[in-house]
Amino acid sequence: MYDGVVQAREAQGAKTRQAILEALAAGPLAAAALATQVGKSERAVKSHLLALEKDGAVDSDREPGRPGRRLWMLLREPSPGHNSSV
Repeated sequence: MYDGVVQAREAQGAKTRQAILEALAAGPLAAAALATQVGKSERAVKSHLLALEKDGAVDSDREPGRPGRRLWMLLREPSPGHNSSV
């Protein structure tokens, strides 16, 4: 039973990361905008973004005129079945 729960959470995380990558394909976005688009909390999206950044799929830069706010952007095309872990 435990393995099934872990697998289900990993699958959901992979779907969320894929949705983030698809949203970023249209251009750079702040974490709050991504959270709205993928239907997750900003905190959850930031966690996924950090995992994707570690994988080299995304990067961020400071948003001009918005201290402390970062814009996230796609660095490379997501590969089919991309499975970054959080």
